[in-house]
Amino acid sequence: MSIKPLEACFRRDLVDFLHKLNDIEDCESAYQLILALGQSLEYPTVIYEYCHDYTRSDELLFMRTNMPSGFRKMEELFDRKEKVIPGRLHARDNLTMGVSGLEFVEVYSEFPKFERKLKLAKMVSGLRSGFGIPLRTPNPRTRAGFGVASKLPREPFLENLEKNGMLLAFAAWHTHMKIMQLQTLEQERPELTENQTTYLQLLCDGLLDKQISDKMGISHSGVRKYQLAISKKLGVTQRAQIVSEALRLGYSSDGNMIANPEKNTGLWDMKIEV
Repeated sequence: MSIKPLEACFRRDLVDFLHKLNDIEDCESAYQLILALGQSLEYPTVIYEYCHDYTRSDELLFMRTNMPSGFRKMEELFDRKEKVIPGRLHARDNLTMGVSGLEFVEVYSEFPKFERKLKLAKMVSGLRSGFGIPLRTPNPRTRAGFGVASKLPREPFLENLEKNGMLLAFAAWHTHMKIMQLQTLEQERPELTENQTTYLQLLCDGLLDKQISDKMGISHSGVRKYQLAISKKLGVTQRAQIVSEALRLGYSSDGNMIANPEKNTGLWDMKIEV
């Protein structure tokens, strides 16, 4: 495979990764590709997570990771808050990568129980250091992120991060977008008119019928008309169910998909290697 002139500005392993990613046709293969890249750079563990909420584990939509099964059992020792913070809080407030692991326990001084969790994680998996890569999603109610973890002590880890961190971040972004693209192609959604899509977007934004009426310049009965038509197309009966189903399928204001994978789409449901 020849390298185009502009590609010569990038590391060869990144260029090779992107070319392979471009040819992939399923989500699992995309994950396996970035897992192989991480392992080649001394990060044997790769986590990919998509969620609605930043602090509640029950709002997790999916996770794909090769964490050992013992790590999953360890999670049961903590309540839901310690399971997911501070990683998700960082992803909510930052576009930058955030370090993690027992080697950086001082970062989590605000979360006393987290030190215990990091110590157990090292005992269970040998993992000492890692970093998380926040990923933005088209749907403002959701967040995603990649995490990579290593057995490296602090100083070698920081040297590795300086050398390979941006490469992995770049690969993570492209893998995330590839998976979103594949999910969009796999999902089916009913076709809506332009006005129906506008109504649905306003409804999902939390507007009441009166507000929707004012925004769209239609009567209250017109709002009800759109609600009934969309209910029929989505196969639901109640107003709240319309929002839930719309978020599951993912509609944007122009009628295109907002790739928003849910557990029942068959992507991954906490698939963890043994």
